[in-house]
Amino acid sequence: MNKIDTIYFDLFFTLVNPVYSGEKNENDVLGILKNEWEKVAEDEKLYYRRGTGLVKFPKDIIEEILRNFDVQVSDEEKKEILSLRIERFKNALTKVDEEIISTLVKIKEKGIKLCLISNADKIDILHWEDSPLAKLFNEVIFSCDVGILKPAKKIYEIATELKKYSENVDDFLKKINNLDKDYLKSFLNEYKNREKINLIRYKVVEKILNNQYVDKVMLDTIKNE
Repeated sequence: MNKIDTIYFDLFFTLVNPVYSGEKNENDVLGILKNEWEKVAEDEKLYYRRGTGLVKFPKDIIEEILRNFDVQVSDEEKKEILSLRIERFKNALTKVDEEIISTLVKIKEKGIKLCLISNADKIDILHWEDSPLAKLFNEVIFSCDVGILKPAKKIYEIATELKKYSENVDDFLKKINNLDKDYLKSFLNEYKNREKINLIRYKVVEKILNNQYVDKVMLDTIKNE
């Protein structure tokens, strides 16, 4: 029997659920029902744009949703809708079922790595670092950070790449430092001005080309910038 070394999880509607408040919600500001709000807010084309990071600022995400409603919305109402949505997703991320936390801890205690791969926009993950889940995962990949929505194969390849890196940093550094410099230059245009994971790759390649090498200290600095 093969030993399981990594388990991949989704986030929303698996580990957490961004339930609507029993009080006021986004739809209430517009005077419409929740399902009417959801029909527009979760429209496939709209979600693709924010889920892949094409629309990355919370204010712009709300603006784009509201443009698809045939109603006049004041600036104050837009701010309120944004605030309500942020709070709803914050609650989902920070008020996690204790049984879920306990189960994940038990899995980790068995020596199994945890990886999170989730379709999410910038509002969805605004309070991820405040979540008790954040410290439990070895690797975390959000679609808005890598520009790819599940179930595209590429997002799983990225997860595998990050897992391999975290398991053997020395081997990764040795291989990348030995790559032909002209070959590395070919990646600069591909990685420049992209989402976080490609920006990290760009800086790593740039560091090797400028300094002739990259080490663990440099890599940690790049990741934390």
